[in-house]
Amino acid sequence: CLRPDSFVGGFFVYYGNNYEADLAQLPNIPPPGRRSVWAMATNWVAHPDYDPALNYPDVAIVEIDRDLPVKPLPLLKSRLDRRDVGKKATLVGWGSSGPVGAEFPGVGVKRSGRATILGSPTEADFVPEDPNPGILDPNIRRDLLKLNGEAPNSAICAGDSGGPLLVKDG
Repeated sequence: CLRPDSFVGGFFVYYGNNYEADLAQLPNIPPPGRRSVWAMATNWVAHPDYDPALNYPDVAIVEIDRDLPVKPLPLLKSRLDRRDVGKKATLVGWGSSGPVGAEFPGVGVKRSGRATILGSPTEADFVPEDPNPGILDPNIRRDLLKLNGEAPNSAICAGDSGGPLLVKDG
C-alpha cells in the first residue's frame, strides 16, 4: 500500500470531502496547527514481512505531521471468527473504479458498499485476474475475509488498501 518511490515532502494523507478540488493545494499545505485537509507523512514503514509477489501482509504504519480533526474509530482487538459470519459490514475506500492493472481511473473518490461476512475464502475463490495470489496460500487465507456483496455497491476497488471494513460490535 506504499509506493516504493515515496519520499518525505511528497507523500500526503487526505481526509477532506472534495479530493479533486483540494488536490490543487499540494504540495504547499498549511503548517501543522493551521487548518488543512492534508497531512504530510513524515515517516512510514511497511510490514517487515511484506511480499510484493503475494501482496501480503498489505499493512503499513504512517506517521503524519499533525493531529487529524476526527477521532479514530477503535480497532478490533481480536480476529473475526465464526460468530461474525452473517454480520453486515460496510467497506470504504478511495481506490479506482477501473479494471485491475489500469491507470486507476476515479482514484481519490470515496466509495462505500455493504456486504455480508461469509467466513474465510477457499482456494476456489481465486481468480487469475486478481492481483493477490496470496489467497492460494492457506496460511494467508485464514487471515482474509470472504464477503457476499450487495448490489450495486458491493466490492472494494483497486487501490483500496488501508480502507476500513466497519462492523457493528455490540
